[in-house]
Amino acid sequence: GWKRDGERLTLDVTVPVNTSAVVHVPAASAEGITESGRPAAEAPGVRFLRMENGKALYEVVSGTYRFQSSIYIKSAYLPVRHIFLSNKAIFV
Repeated sequence: GWKRDGERLTLDVTVPVNTSAVVHVPAASAEGITESGRPAAEAPGVRFLRMENGKALYEVVSGTYRFQSSIYIKSAYLPVRHIFLSNKAIFV
């Protein structure tokens, strides 16, 4: 699931055993994104893919992750974000 606190977004993701996922984290850049309190680029099992349409895309292996980013959102609502697991969309 996700939680927004002001301009801070927390995105909790669980990827089942023997799968991988691409996680879309809303952010202006990848530099400010953390995973479980450390820079996402240094987190085990996490690989930065690219920035795309205001989101940082990370490939992750099975496990539990907590991504955090600072974002500016004009509306009061976050659009639905998703990850893909074995060709199935899972909404978080």
